[in-house]
Amino acid sequence: MTKMQVSATEFGVVRIFTVDISQDEIDAFIAANSDGQSPLSTALGATTLNPTYVEVFDIDDLEEMGLPRYMHEGIGISFDDVAQHRARLDQITGTVVIILSKAFAGTTQSLTPQAPLRWLGTYQEETPDRRIVKLQTDSANGVLTGPATKNRNPQLTLLWALLALPVVCIGFALLLWSFL
Repeated sequence: MTKMQVSATEFGVVRIFTVDISQDEIDAFIAANSDGQSPLSTALGATTLNPTYVEVFDIDDLEEMGLPRYMHEGIGISFDDVAQHRARLDQITGTVVIILSKAFAGTTQSLTPQAPLRWLGTYQEETPDRRIVKLQTDSANGVLTGPATKNRNPQLTLLWALLALPVVCIGFALLLWSFL
């Protein structure tokens, strides 16, 4: 029996299984009951499984794309990781279950997949290159300081506006009275 550990801090791990059920049984297989458990979570041995981060589909739905290309382009698994297993992945038929790390909701778990699941592999999503590059232009040099405008007190501004309002109204009334 295969055992898999899920850590609470796991990120970007993708587990792929085939499932030996008919198309008609897929919805019932992933649907949770009142306890939050589903036949899928039971077959995995998972205590927590968020179905939002689980994909279940028939390989035929991918048409010409195929599972290896979907893994790379749709999920973000590195091309090299997929290429190592391409021959085996191209042979897969039937229903596939793809489970992302987020499906385990940050809970430490020990998975023991059993029938109708058959484990195909565990893969890591590619992470983008996050190198910090120093800008080499004159405008990028220097140090930013505080705001260029004087920091004003909004309460004081409101007080001045309230005091000025009656003066403006009286001035407007005198102007209007002089024209009449």
